[in-house]
Amino acid sequence: MKRLYEMYIPITDNDGVDFPRDYLLNWESSVVQVSGGVTIFASATGVWINPETNEKVTEDVFPVRLSCEPEHMEIIANFTKGYFHQDTVMYYEVSDKVFMV
Repeated sequence: MKRLYEMYIPITDNDGVDFPRDYLLNWESSVVQVSGGVTIFASATGVWINPETNEKVTEDVFPVRLSCEPEHMEIIANFTKGYFHQDTVMYYEVSDKVFMV
Protein backbone atom coordinates (compact mmCIF):
# COMPACT_ATOMS: atom_id res chain seq x y z
CA MET A 1 0.00 0.00 0.00
CA LYS A 2 1.27 3.45 -0.88
CA ARG A 3 2.41 5.82 1.84
CA LEU A 4 3.18 9.53 1.83
CA TYR A 5 6.84 10.43 2.42
CA GLU A 6 8.83 13.62 2.76
CA MET A 7 12.53 14.04 2.16
CA TYR A 8 14.94 16.91 1.60
CA ILE A 9 17.16 17.37 -1.42
CA PRO A 10 20.09 19.79 -1.39
CA ILE A 11 20.05 23.00 -3.41
CA THR A 12 23.85 23.19 -3.56
CA ASP A 13 26.68 20.70 -3.87
CA ASN A 14 29.21 20.09 -1.10
CA ASP A 15 31.21 23.13 -2.27
CA GLY A 16 28.19 25.45 -1.98
CA VAL A 17 27.60 25.72 -5.76
CA ASP A 18 23.96 25.64 -6.85
CA PHE A 19 22.96 22.53 -8.75
CA PRO A 20 21.95 23.46 -12.32
CA ARG A 21 18.20 23.39 -12.98
CA ASP A 22 18.66 20.60 -15.54
CA TYR A 23 20.39 18.48 -12.90
CA LEU A 24 17.42 18.90 -10.54
CA LEU A 25 14.96 18.17 -13.36
CA ASN A 26 16.84 14.97 -14.20
CA TRP A 27 16.53 13.86 -10.55
CA GLU A 28 12.82 14.71 -10.63
CA SER A 29 12.31 12.69 -13.82
CA SER A 30 14.09 9.66 -12.33
CA VAL A 31 12.00 9.82 -9.15
CA VAL A 32 8.75 10.16 -11.11
CA GLN A 33 9.63 6.98 -13.03
CA VAL A 34 9.77 5.06 -9.72
CA SER A 35 7.02 6.76 -7.70
CA GLY A 36 4.64 8.08 -10.34
CA GLY A 37 4.88 11.67 -9.09
CA VAL A 38 6.64 14.12 -6.82
CA THR A 39 5.89 17.53 -5.29
CA ILE A 40 8.83 19.87 -4.71
CA PHE A 41 8.21 22.74 -2.31
CA ALA A 42 9.90 26.12 -2.05
CA SER A 43 13.34 26.10 -0.46
CA ALA A 44 13.89 25.87 3.28
CA THR A 45 16.94 26.18 5.51
CA GLY A 46 17.89 23.38 7.86
CA VAL A 47 20.43 23.34 10.67
CA TRP A 48 21.95 20.20 12.14
CA ILE A 49 25.00 19.05 14.09
CA ASN A 50 27.49 16.88 12.23
CA PRO A 51 27.94 13.89 14.56
CA GLU A 52 31.52 13.27 13.35
CA THR A 53 32.83 16.83 13.82
CA ASN A 54 30.24 18.21 16.27
CA GLU A 55 30.04 21.30 14.04
CA LYS A 56 26.82 23.11 13.20
CA VAL A 57 25.85 22.77 9.53
CA THR A 58 23.40 25.09 7.79
CA GLU A 59 21.97 23.78 4.55
CA ASP A 60 19.42 25.06 2.03
CA VAL A 61 17.14 22.29 0.80
CA PHE A 62 14.00 21.60 -1.19
CA PRO A 63 11.37 19.70 0.82
CA VAL A 64 9.92 16.98 -1.41
CA ARG A 65 6.80 14.87 -0.94
CA LEU A 66 5.93 11.71 -2.79
CA SER A 67 3.56 8.81 -2.52
CA CYS A 68 4.91 5.32 -3.13
CA GLU A 69 5.39 1.84 -1.76
CA PRO A 70 7.95 1.56 1.08
CA GLU A 71 10.36 -0.44 -1.07
CA HIS A 72 10.24 2.25 -3.76
CA MET A 73 11.02 4.93 -1.19
CA GLU A 74 14.16 3.06 -0.19
CA ILE A 75 15.21 2.90 -3.86
CA ILE A 76 14.55 6.65 -4.25
CA ALA A 77 16.47 7.51 -1.06
CA ASN A 78 19.51 5.49 -2.13
CA PHE A 79 19.39 6.97 -5.63
CA THR A 80 19.12 10.48 -4.15
CA LYS A 81 22.05 9.87 -1.81
CA GLY A 82 24.31 8.90 -4.71
CA TYR A 83 22.95 11.45 -7.19
CA PHE A 84 23.62 14.40 -4.88
CA HIS A 85 26.84 12.90 -3.39
CA GLN A 86 25.45 12.94 0.16
CA ASP A 87 26.70 11.01 3.18
CA THR A 88 23.10 10.53 4.30
CA VAL A 89 19.59 11.31 3.10
CA MET A 90 16.76 11.72 5.55
CA TYR A 91 13.20 10.77 4.72
CA TYR A 92 10.19 10.03 6.86
CA GLU A 93 6.67 8.80 6.56
CA VAL A 94 4.08 11.55 6.71
CA SER A 95 1.10 9.19 6.49
CA ASP A 96 0.38 5.51 5.94
CA LYS A 97 -2.95 6.46 4.33
CA VAL A 98 -2.94 7.91 0.83
CA PHE A 99 -6.26 8.61 -0.89
CA MET A 100 -6.59 9.39 -4.57
CA VAL A 101 -10.14 10.15 -5.67
